[in-house]
Amino acid sequence: MEQTLKERKLKVVIVGGSLAGLLNGIMLSNLGHDVHILEQSHKAIREDFAAGMNIGFNGKRFFADYDRHKSDFYLSSKYNYVLDKESNPVHRFPVPLFLTRWPALYYRLRAMFDGTQSPFIPSPQPTRALEVKTGKVLLDPGKRVIGASLSSDGVVRVEYESSMPGESKVAGTGGTVEADFVVDSSGANSVVLHQHRPNLKKDYSGFVGWRGAVAESEVSEQTRQLFRKEESPFFITGYSSGYAFCVGYTMPGENGTTEPGKRYLNVIVYQAVNEGSTFFNTIMTDSDGHFHRGTLPRGKMSTATRDILKDLAKSTLDPAFQEIFVKTEEPFLTAIFDCFNPNLRALNDRLVWVGEAATLMRPTGGRAFDMCAEQSLLLRRVMQGEITLAEWEVAVHRARMDAYYFCRLLSDYYLSSRLRYLMTVVEVAVLGRAQRFWKWWTAARA
Repeated sequence: MEQTLKERKLKVVIVGGSLAGLLNGIMLSNLGHDVHILEQSHKAIREDFAAGMNIGFNGKRFFADYDRHKSDFYLSSKYNYVLDKESNPVHRFPVPLFLTRWPALYYRLRAMFDGTQSPFIPSPQPTRALEVKTGKVLLDPGKRVIGASLSSDGVVRVEYESSMPGESKVAGTGGTVEADFVVDSSGANSVVLHQHRPNLKKDYSGFVGWRGAVAESEVSEQTRQLFRKEESPFFITGYSSGYAFCVGYTMPGENGTTEPGKRYLNVIVYQAVNEGSTFFNTIMTDSDGHFHRGTLPRGKMSTATRDILKDLAKSTLDPAFQEIFVKTEEPFLTAIFDCFNPNLRALNDRLVWVGEAATLMRPTGGRAFDMCAEQSLLLRRVMQGEITLAEWEVAVHRARMDAYYFCRLLSDYYLSSRLRYLMTVVEVAVLGRAQRFWKWWTAARA
């Protein structure tokens, strides 16, 4: 299969047009393959919501290889400061992070993939020099993928139905796309993933995350200076009482600006909550009375839940973090889940899973985008004939296990009992040996 991938131009279908899908679409099209992204959302343009993230070292490497835009879109942070209950920095650790916002990242990738214009990228540039021949690209919104199968002639047939408003139940609005290779990046709820891995399930991690973001100009001068100590924006671990863990950082502002005074301050609080408890059921019920096990839809947080979270912020967080969260007009709330896909290849190596379809990563360590970029860069080596897909799977597995346990150790330290944390430490120690055996076993049977 690897020889086939290397020696001819492929027709590639990517399921899901979010960050992981765009990363792989950019990489594959720049190798000369035709890329067709099937995206479930019927909106070609995404909403601008204030979600922050770290692109990581692999993300920086990916943009160094493919991005020709000159504008800044992330803020570099050298240190992690730890606050006491009065918002005074008491510890400092060297932790290099590259912090941005989801829409700034998404629209940059869209510009690199298909030249989409946006307030973030008003003048899109080609991803590579013009003399490099790239494949055809298409991001196709309103296509909900409902299955993928391998035909007798070795072609993958990807079935979809329309997700356009008013068309989902109309006969003739679906279809089939044929592909030589399929990348499923549509997350842990992927229909294709559960078609081929029917026993895979998401497990509640034991905590929820609630986030607030405000413009620098809206907070006190004391809080503003705290987030740019020594004139450089940085990452903060805030003070919290009880089983809670909170972090905050400066990130780009409106339309991705990194100009001081026009940026956003982002705060995320992770709170241990028992699933099925009265508290859990209350906060995860939206303003229309509908219960959501995963994420409250944007704009649907009830007044009662908003008041509960603001009271919780006032009683558990230090003053700076309290101020940011209380001033947030539209908080975001989600329950955190684990989902680990043990096998990343199917359909005779013509289908692979990446991103959250491979591993649903806890956000506590900020490793999700970095992991997606690493998977894409490793897949590039497969397409160039440097490694096999089996070796790609081994490398991805090793990297995601490192990232998964880093995030899990961090969350267990703050959000669980000491006994559970120590059990995770032992599990990580044992896993080191298990990983080496898994790598040998996978390579031996490939």
